Amino acid sequence: MEPHDLVSAVPVTTRATDARKMSRRATMGVRLSRTTILLEEGEYDELVRRLAQRGPGGVKASRDLQAGKAFTPEQKPAVLDLLNRWQREVGGEAFGRPLADLRLEIHADLRFTQT
Repeated sequence: MEPHDLVSAVPVTTRATDARKMSRRATMGVRLSRTTILLEEGEYDELVRRLAQRGPGGVKASRDLQAGKAFTPEQKPAVLDLLNRWQREVGGEAFGRPLADLRLEIHADLRFTQT
């Protein structure tokens, strides 16, 4: 497997500044060939849930993501399709920038592997 074929989730903790106090919020880093996309816990959980609803291939991709494993090159088109449908369903602003970045990066990975 080539380095550009790797997509995996890595737990990360970030600090969020609140006017009253510092609080910690959990994020999950989805590592791609060129970058890591940080999803807030709710976005990550929803991605895992939506993947698991897409039949046997989606269940495997969901489990791989939760285990910190890379999506396979065969899984990437299905993950991209899921993200495209999700964005159309909820609209651009509700979809959120991190999910849009994840969608764009997976798309770029797929284009890179096709050349």
